[in-house]
Amino acid sequence: MANGSVDSRLYPQSESSSGQGSSNLSLIQRVRICSDIAEGVAYLHHLSPVRVIHCDLKPSNVLLNDDMTALVSDFGIARLVMTVGAGNGGGAIDDMGNSSANMLTGSIGYIAPEYGFGSNMSIRGDVYSFGVIVLEMVTRRRPTDDMFAGGFSLHKWVKNHYHGKVENVVDPSLIQASMEQSSEVKRMWEVGIAELIELGILCTQEIPSTRPTMLDAADDLDRLKRYLTGDTTATFASSLGISSSTIAAN
Repeated sequence: MANGSVDSRLYPQSESSSGQGSSNLSLIQRVRICSDIAEGVAYLHHLSPVRVIHCDLKPSNVLLNDDMTALVSDFGIARLVMTVGAGNGGGAIDDMGNSSANMLTGSIGYIAPEYGFGSNMSIRGDVYSFGVIVLEMVTRRRPTDDMFAGGFSLHKWVKNHYHGKVENVVDPSLIQASMEQSSEVKRMWEVGIAELIELGILCTQEIPSTRPTMLDAADDLDRLKRYLTGDTTATFASSLGISSSTIAAN
């Protein structure tokens, strides 16, 4: 693909092996990438004639074409969950309920925690993986970083350090870029970053039923994308009801 994968753009090969470096992805590019992923996975879960659980969402499996549109790839371990004509048109199977396919699959750092306890694969597992990607896009920290050993996770680190202050967890290159903007644009960026952080936290909640659907996430990100690009009809209020009290309680 023309612009490689999201992983290669977040972590350029030119950076040092210590992980220090920066990404040239702007905030709006990161929001658009997250929005593209959400729309693609929402289609797989809820709108495709054959419903699909991807099972291995991660930055290296998201490719970027020549105009930086994100495309979800690598369906090698995906699972079909509904065939044409099954169920009603707007439904989606939340749980596979098929023990023959319920081996632990996915990539370390992105696998939903319930899979480790033998739960069936579900669309909520993909939501968790998507949430990890969102948090990674904002923080530029891999969920497999050594700092997340011993039961610690990117989700827990962000929750413990965020406290409504984006500068505590955000990729420094985004902070640096915001300093070059007007106060109005800087404020919009702060709102956008906060929305991404809170969406990522919500999608990676430990209890699957408390996570939003990918349709919800796609709607929220579309609204945020329009807000950041100056659409006066778009508000930054989350369609998911995200608030500091919601985040703190989960």
